[in-house]
Amino acid sequence: MSAIGEKLRQSIRRIVQDELKKSSVKASIACKVISVSGDPIDGLMTCDCAPIDGSAIIEDVQLCANFNDNTNEAGFLLIPKEGSIVTVSFKNNSDAFVSMVSVVDYVYLNGNKFGGIVRVNDLVTKINIIENSINAISIWAATVTPPLVLPEITPTTKTEIENTKVLHGDGSLI
Repeated sequence: MSAIGEKLRQSIRRIVQDELKKSSVKASIACKVISVSGDPIDGLMTCDCAPIDGSAIIEDVQLCANFNDNTNEAGFLLIPKEGSIVTVSFKNNSDAFVSMVSVVDYVYLNGNKFGGIVRVNDLVTKINIIENSINAISIWAATVTPPLVLPEITPTTKTEIENTKVLHGDGSLI
């Protein structure tokens, strides 16, 4: 390549790089959630967001990595609450996704086939009521003739049934 051709190539490259720098999108931006279409049943897993800085509304922000119009997969999916603050990140000039959320309406862990996660404290309380009732019946059964012998049931403890690596609550950290 001639010296003039090399200079021309470098000049064009510089111009293109300068233009790309000018048009590049921000890596992330804080936004308020306007509306949510987060339903893994019908495949619409997007939200519309208004940037806090007042710039243009960002529509169809992806909530799930496996996004298309007919997917029903949801590995780990956070559905943000309308009006909450999210961080919207960009893959390119037209492809945005929610990378952080402040408040969620729903959390999907590998879908929703198994229903909701057990509220351990409430479950332990209910199990203990049943266990204590059975123990009371056992004490009564020992007083009748002929006596019925029932084994004593040890009350369930939270540590017996709780997975401490997956936690959930009412939105607050305590």
